[in-house]
Amino acid sequence: MVSFITQKLLGEGSKETISITNACNWMSRCATGSNVALHKVAYQSSTYVYLNYDTSAGNAVDGNTNSRLEDNSCTHTITGDVNTWWLVDLLDVYEVTNVTLWNRDIVADRLQNLVLQVGSQLPVVLPIPQAELCTAFPGTVGAQVTLTCDAPVIGRFFIVRKVHVSGTDEYLTMCEVAVRGNLIKSDCGPQCLKAEVGKRFMTDNASKFVTVLSPAECASDCHRNIRCLGLNYEMSTGTCEMIYKLKPSVEQLTNAPGWKYYGYNIC
Repeated sequence: MVSFITQKLLGEGSKETISITNACNWMSRCATGSNVALHKVAYQSSTYVYLNYDTSAGNAVDGNTNSRLEDNSCTHTITGDVNTWWLVDLLDVYEVTNVTLWNRDIVADRLQNLVLQVGSQLPVVLPIPQAELCTAFPGTVGAQVTLTCDAPVIGRFFIVRKVHVSGTDEYLTMCEVAVRGNLIKSDCGPQCLKAEVGKRFMTDNASKFVTVLSPAECASDCHRNIRCLGLNYEMSTGTCEMIYKLKPSVEQLTNAPGWKYYGYNIC
């Protein structure tokens, strides 16, 4: 459990400390440089059953790039699955920048016509709700390929979706997926909390304004929303400003009397 600490002035010379649980400060990027999908929980739209082969979704994040299906380190969906997808839960929120895909040693065309997305919730229907495009790859992957997102995309779930083209193989099979990006939001301890009194985080991206009763309620709402990456709170009006998008070129922390900014220092 995380304690999110702020203070409410009661009058001259007195103050009350409010403990907000299950919340964090959010805002700084923390570049990892490593594969953030490794050994995370993975899912796929269907799982192929053949002999005693293991073709489950988790094989693509086991750290093994072995390209032989019979060695039980590749994924494979079933025939007739024309809305094929594979997904990994990164567990924390990342700004995804690029991904590397490893293909099988044969039937390379089963990894083609791909759309790479980053989402905020598990897909139960298609199109995947609230998933944003990382990039598209209309060709066929060779032994491996590294793809860079058209623009960094923020989310928790990384998705590989195969666009079915009539007359082509509908299977989706991969032997490893490596996702790279910057950590944005995570469960953290009190050591990473940082409140800026008299400050407001400004960005040109859309923010959500909600009038609430307390900063605790504001932080709690933000914490429950996976897409909320930080917040500003105006003490006199109870206005909570939730920040959903980041652009480094325009972000700035400005002087704003009466406001408090809660940012996330995870590095």
